Amino acid sequence: MQASAAAAARGSEAARPGWFAKYVLPGFILKAAIIGGGYVSGRELEQYFSSQGPLGGLLGMGIAMAIWSCVYAATLEFARVHHSYDYRTFFRNLLGPGWVVFEIAYLLMILTALSVFTSVAGNIFHNISGWPLLMCEVGFMTTVAATLRVGVSFTPVARLAGWRVMTICGCGPRPANTAISAAVSTRL
Repeated sequence: MQASAAAAARGSEAARPGWFAKYVLPGFILKAAIIGGGYVSGRELEQYFSSQGPLGGLLGMGIAMAIWSCVYAATLEFARVHHSYDYRTFFRNLLGPGWVVFEIAYLLMILTALSVFTSVAGNIFHNISGWPLLMCEVGFMTTVAATLRVGVSFTPVARLAGWRVMTICGCGPRPANTAISAAVSTRL
């Protein structure tokens, strides 16, 4: 009896996340997910952190990590306290009646980003192929729409678009997104 109780206690301790996984790792994951794409070239790290020397750069990165960790922990705590486990409920509780304005602004931002991506991709393909610019842009939009429509139900498209093309652009799913889900579920 005592041996099985001790084994059960060890098993429950192993299943529980440690201090690092519970408090530090979410900050690392959030930083990688939110600003990782922006820092992929290394130019920003050099400009904002390394310009202060090695020690200053490490200190700056540590401060940035600590701030993001606190923001993420506060966000998870807010979601837990207000039972806001989905996007719409979270922002309704966070912004009150202003959530509608936020949604409109966010939609406009997404449309602007898609317009820029379409223009850039269309111009690149136009320069490579010599086809009419409008045809290249419509082709890009059609490809994006088809990929989003098919989604993960068609595994080769999901692998190609999700892990190859969109990771290179810094705007698609990354392995860190899976870790964020795991961190959210362990924190909540």
